[in-house]
Amino acid sequence: MVDRLLSPLNLTYMAVSQGETHHLPRYYRYPRLAAVGVQSTPDPEAEKIFKTLAARNALQMHAPAYAASVVKETDDPDRLRRAFKDLVKRTDPWPGKNSMQAMLPPIDLAARTGQPRPSQRVLLLTGSSKTRQSTSAALGSFLVDLLKGYACQTETLHLKANPQQEAQLLSAVDRADLVLLSFPLYNDAPPYAVIKTLQTIAAHRKAVPGARPQRLVAISNNGFPEAHHNIPALAICHQFSQESGMQWVGGLTMGAGEALCKGQPLAEIKRSLPPVKHVRQALEIAAAALAGGNPLSEHAARKIAANPLPLAPFWLWRMIFIRVAAGRWEKEAAENGVQKEWLLARPLV
Repeated sequence: MVDRLLSPLNLTYMAVSQGETHHLPRYYRYPRLAAVGVQSTPDPEAEKIFKTLAARNALQMHAPAYAASVVKETDDPDRLRRAFKDLVKRTDPWPGKNSMQAMLPPIDLAARTGQPRPSQRVLLLTGSSKTRQSTSAALGSFLVDLLKGYACQTETLHLKANPQQEAQLLSAVDRADLVLLSFPLYNDAPPYAVIKTLQTIAAHRKAVPGARPQRLVAISNNGFPEAHHNIPALAICHQFSQESGMQWVGGLTMGAGEALCKGQPLAEIKRSLPPVKHVRQALEIAAAALAGGNPLSEHAARKIAANPLPLAPFWLWRMIFIRVAAGRWEKEAAENGVQKEWLLARPLV
């Protein structure tokens, strides 16, 4: 439901809000957001992720304020009543970039062997809903091709929220030494198909006593110029690694994925698009680390998230991005017989 919630609420056009890029509101008035999470057992990290996601979704939905609480399944009615009364009265602070950075998950030090792994099996799981011209597939495939150069054995699956794929998925996961997740950001979280897949894998590994150590790495890209929108999604992937017993070896966050790549293979990007040299370099650094038995480095993470216009300040890149994106939406709308005033329509008023 959340995957599909924002499109009818917001315009395709973008602007800077709360210090970062967001879609403009379609309507003049929005309600405040109150979010309640339910836990069977206390889990501070999961609680932090839930509250951050509530805040990020409130930002995306242009809520004037929000509050988020987590209750336990065992809470008695009086405790729940007090929690809900407090929730509807309270206003929680918006998470800034610094608090987002603090959510970056730590590397699992047990995954740092420093020993080359040339024969390791690598499984790429692509979580985009697109079946072709997927930026997530382009990023993941480029990294997989680099790992092939280190004599790694590779396999690729395109994720679908489809029970018929489950046996094939779990068999591929069981064979893998390194699982590579590559997905687009949907409202500051992985898409539903990715979340469902992580739940399925976690349940499978918990059911297998003494499941062997496997490593997990994630690449998340979003449609705004700022890369930090992806951080809660990496925190979710890390939470999955903790619950499934996998070794977290790091994640990469990339902004403006569609604008930089547009689903084209990274080695064949047209000159009309912004430079992607920094993206290729980051993935080359990542491949060398993973093939060498090491986690991803901060250098690779900083490089893929960098301003693609290295000699320009970020605010200029963001301004260019917003203006070009508006022109692209209008061009695509015209090609499909959609008038500009229809893009601005408010059908629910």
